[in-house]
Amino acid sequence: MLTSTTCKLTTMGLGMFGIIAVVGYVGTLYRESGGIPLNIPYAGNGTDSLPVKLQLYETLIYDKPCSWRSILLENYTLWFVLYSLAHLAMYVEPQRKLFRPFKLNKMYPKYELIVKEFFRSARGVMIASALEVGVNHVYSNHLVSDRWRWSYLELGEGGVIDFKCLLCAGVFAYLWGDAHFYWTHRWLHTKWLYKNVHKIHHESFNPDPWSGLSMHWFESAVYFSSAPLMCMFAPLWMVRFTFKGLLVFPLEGHSGHGSWALEDTWNHYIHHSKFNWNYGSSPTWDHIMGTNYDPSKISGMLAKERYAESIAQAKLVGATISDDLKGIAEYKSVAETKKSR
Repeated sequence: MLTSTTCKLTTMGLGMFGIIAVVGYVGTLYRESGGIPLNIPYAGNGTDSLPVKLQLYETLIYDKPCSWRSILLENYTLWFVLYSLAHLAMYVEPQRKLFRPFKLNKMYPKYELIVKEFFRSARGVMIASALEVGVNHVYSNHLVSDRWRWSYLELGEGGVIDFKCLLCAGVFAYLWGDAHFYWTHRWLHTKWLYKNVHKIHHESFNPDPWSGLSMHWFESAVYFSSAPLMCMFAPLWMVRFTFKGLLVFPLEGHSGHGSWALEDTWNHYIHHSKFNWNYGSSPTWDHIMGTNYDPSKISGMLAKERYAESIAQAKLVGATISDDLKGIAEYKSVAETKKSR
């Protein structure tokens, strides 16, 4: 079983992780020179430019407590800019036509739902920021012993860390976040929590970028809790780095676009369209625990039970589902209209 599983292990999220790794590497290259030079020309002058440098390394690797204002500004800017760009590119005419061939569900979500997702996401960013402010307070007042803290991840003189250590820290944070997400997500699919909490996230059964952080306030707290839980063994910069990753990573799994030839591009989309499979942010834990969606195995007893639960969960958000891999989830009224024809 493990042999076949290892061929399908986690790649989802690695696209985003790869981008972050490249950004981190570029940041280390330009750290000593004070940042990446940006040639910004004066208004109306094409020859002179402003001596501006982007301090990429200091932005990613910062080990000193920040003010609550700074944390709020950072988090809301990161969220709003990235998610807005994704939404404008893939869901707004005319440029969305460029991405339509990759749209997994050719229908587009209702405007009213997108507005709800936006405000729920904004609330989630506030919760993340509040937790990060709390973490900064813990570190600045030495409320957590550094006894178990991994010394090789501490920044050296001048705030320097070897890129290999930086990469290892990023890999660990990714694997920890993946495991935390899978198991808390399965917990949220228990009957009471799904009906009273997680159902809100599943209203987005045809996900779009704003769906990623569109959650009940309790679920937002659970989701972002993976970062504060690292306080016992990780330095502040690593916890801060994880917070930023948690803000960005949902964008990949909730874009609503991908290729049916690549499992990692539709893995989490299937969770939204089938409800009770593919709990992980990557396929890893689902393949290990047997919760990955496989239409050929739905005839089994356990799979039948899971499928029945999926139908019940879909019903709670007014949707119907199909047992076909590419079959979309849709509003019951639409599905019933089709059946009556």
